[in-house]
Amino acid sequence: MSELNNMRTSDFSFLTENEAFFYVDHNNCLCSTISGKVIAANREQLDILIRYFQKIRGKVQPAPYWLSEHQQ
Repeated sequence: MSELNNMRTSDFSFLTENEAFFYVDHNNCLCSTISGKVIAANREQLDILIRYFQKIRGKVQPAPYWLSEHQQ
């Protein structure tokens, strides 16, 4: 976890865009890169995950200003 704690937002964005965490498999399912398991098998399930992430977003700490793309 400490690697993520010290990662610049731009680097995290790059990793995300390059499927370091999730990818869409040959069956068009969203999968975890870490486990290889299907996370969402269709768009409705993906929408549920997106809503859940939006719901818990406020519980996650903001990025420190020195790592953020949106420096204050």
